[in-house]
Amino acid sequence: MTCKFYDQKDPDFPYYHFSAAGFSCKIVPAFGGSIQELVVNNKTIIKGVTTNKVGQKKYLQMCNSAILFPFPNRIKHGTYSFEDKTHSLPVNEPTHKNAIHGIVYTKSFKVISFTEHSINLNYTHQGSTGFPFPFSIDLHYTFGLQNIELEVLVRNTGDSSFPFGIGWHPYFHTDNQKETKINFSSDTMYEVDEQMIPFRTKLEEFNEIKLERAEIDNAFQLKKPEVILLGPEYNLKLHVPESSYLQIFTPDHRRSVAIEPISCIADAFNNRIGLKVLQPGKKFGWPLSLKIEKFS
Repeated sequence: MTCKFYDQKDPDFPYYHFSAAGFSCKIVPAFGGSIQELVVNNKTIIKGVTTNKVGQKKYLQMCNSAILFPFPNRIKHGTYSFEDKTHSLPVNEPTHKNAIHGIVYTKSFKVISFTEHSINLNYTHQGSTGFPFPFSIDLHYTFGLQNIELEVLVRNTGDSSFPFGIGWHPYFHTDNQKETKINFSSDTMYEVDEQMIPFRTKLEEFNEIKLERAEIDNAFQLKKPEVILLGPEYNLKLHVPESSYLQIFTPDHRRSVAIEPISCIADAFNNRIGLKVLQPGKKFGWPLSLKIEKFS
C-alpha cells in the first residue's frame, strides 16, 4: 500500500490518498479528518464527496463520514444544562431548530504523522459558544486491504468537567437495496417527534432491517457490539465499543445508507441516555473496526 499527499488548491482541498491493488481511501483533513472515498476489491464502499467547494458544501449538509463530537445527532434548540449552568449552542439545523452533529466535523484537522498504511490527525479546541470546554481530539486510522481500524481519542485539556458523546457518520454505498439488509441485536428503539428528538422507547426485538422499504432515522441500543451490512456486492462488518448505540438513516435518494455507531442517542445532553462526562486531565478512547468481505 502507498500513501500520497495531494495538495490541490483553488478550489480543491488537500487530501491523503491510500492505495493498493483494488483498494483506495481518501482522508481530507479540512473535512473534519473524514474518509471521502473507500474502495475495497474495486467495489465502492463509501463514495464520499469531491474535494472542492461543491463537495465541501455537500459534506457540511450531509456530514459524509464525519466524526461527531462533542455530541452526535441533535440537541433540542441547542440548549442544555450542565453543573447548574445553561449553555446555548448555535442552531445549525434551522429546519428543526436544533444544534446537530457537534463541533469538530466543520474543523480542519492537523496531520501529525502518516505511513503507507496509517494516518494520525489532531484538532485542538479552546472553547466556543455553547461549549466553553477546551479539548483535544485525535483520529488514528489504520488501513488493510479489506479493513479499517479507527480510534478516536479525546482529552480534556481544561480545568473543569464536560459532557460528551461521540459518533461516526458513514454512508455506505448500496445501489441495490432490494437485496440489502442490516443485521444487529437490539431490544430498544428510540422513537422521535417532529423535531427529530427522542420522546419514547419502543421495546421489542430488532435483529434485521431490510432496506428495500425502510424509511428510518432512529437510534437503537445495541445488545452486542457488532453490526453487519449484507448486500449483493459486498458484506460489511462493523465492530463498536460495548454499550454503544446505533443510528440508522435511509436517505431519500436510496443509493446509500447511514450506519452510524454512536456512544449516546440524540439530545443526550438533556435526556442523559448514554451521556459521558470527562474529568479535567483525563482521556477517553473510542475504537471502531470495519471489515469488508464476500464480494460478488
